[in-house]
Amino acid sequence: MMFGPQKLVAVASLVAGFAAQVTAEATPPLKYGLVIFPAVELQDGIGPIDPLQILAAKHNMTLYILAETMQPVSSQIPIGVTPFAPSILPTHTFADAPDDIQVLIVPGGPGVRDLQTSASAEAYIRATHPKLEHLITICTGSILAGRAGALDGKLATTNKSAWKSLTPSVPGVKWVAPARWIRDGNVWSSSGVLSGIDLIHAWIKVMFGDEEEQRIAGLTEYIPQTSQCDEPYTARFNITPTADKCIEE
Repeated sequence: MMFGPQKLVAVASLVAGFAAQVTAEATPPLKYGLVIFPAVELQDGIGPIDPLQILAAKHNMTLYILAETMQPVSSQIPIGVTPFAPSILPTHTFADAPDDIQVLIVPGGPGVRDLQTSASAEAYIRATHPKLEHLITICTGSILAGRAGALDGKLATTNKSAWKSLTPSVPGVKWVAPARWIRDGNVWSSSGVLSGIDLIHAWIKVMFGDEEEQRIAGLTEYIPQTSQCDEPYTARFNITPTADKCIEE
């Protein structure tokens, strides 16, 4: 069947209109939960949350901060000689966490290594992850989520300085190095600490669009690393590159 120029233009307009409609109707996730526990790495949580907070000024977004109890949670490093750490106030306990959370953010930190300290967070992730639309882990948060079974069979990465000591404890995960961040379906994981900011910028771009991501980058005067596979720390910490490879999206 042959189409003349006018019909081709009409078809193109129809397709473009449909694509625009799909984009307009797509609803990004608006309900977020942040897991915290004693000796959490503060930047793992605050780094991604800050761009999302700016984003929330234009979108009807909700953040729940989840902990074992309603008491302030200190980020104090266990080996610290003097107290030099802020505390975070939870909004909910794991036991009474809202059931409408779409995106769960799991930070890492020294507390991940303490199985007793992080046990309640691990149990919450284990019970909750099947119901989530998306799971985001930052730094060694992937170790915590991995112990909870949330990353079984998934590609993921973690902090390269902790790689050799922690990844063997979670063999069910398809660990990837080198990688700054990895996306496997609805699971996103970043490498160490500040790479979580790069992950969240990539997340915002996918969920809310290029324009919103660029607006937030401009407001915060941050230039995100856009290559998810380019990171020097695998080599720096003498990690053997994994069989599963990072692939740029």
